[in-house]
Amino acid sequence: MSASRPIGELSSFLINFSHTASDQHQETDDDYDSYGLTMAVDTEVGNQSLSPYLMLSKTDYETDADSFSIMYGLGGFFLSLIHISEPTRR
Repeated sequence: MSASRPIGELSSFLINFSHTASDQHQETDDDYDSYGLTMAVDTEVGNQSLSPYLMLSKTDYETDADSFSIMYGLGGFFLSLIHISEPTRR
């Protein structure tokens, strides 16, 4: 499930929740439930597009220890303008 909302004219906020389940009919040792949450912002600073994000996940294994993970970062793209002029002839 995802939802996004504009913030002003140049920015937006995104939140995403996910769930995955694995239920085996035989050898149930591999059964698990996995949950994920992602939050991100898209914005512009000058002519640069920046997208900071945070991702959290948890996996509940049937017979093993649970696992947790956190990932964060900054994505984006950077534009530059290069002007090359033709030499003038005399």
